[in-house]
Amino acid sequence: MSLHQQVSVRIKQHRYASLQMAGNAGFTLFEMVIAVSIFALIGVMAFTGLNQMTRNGQEVARANERLSDLQFAVVYMVRDWTQVSPRRVRN
Repeated sequence: MSLHQQVSVRIKQHRYASLQMAGNAGFTLFEMVIAVSIFALIGVMAFTGLNQMTRNGQEVARANERLSDLQFAVVYMVRDWTQVSPRRVRN
């Protein structure tokens, strides 16, 4: 085998090897569809959780407002009853 043929074979082997490596460097369409589906699923779960937390926060705010109103009423009644002084009955 001549030197020219040896070089030619080596170049072909190198090109074939580099093409094989380049072919393995990317993603297939199926892999991309799976990745996008997983990303979408995680996004939906995150949105659902955030929505639930927002609703829970609103419920807690309403409960705190009712509790505040109740505490105000109790304090108001306690003040009234502490200011009551015993008096005689009048005819």
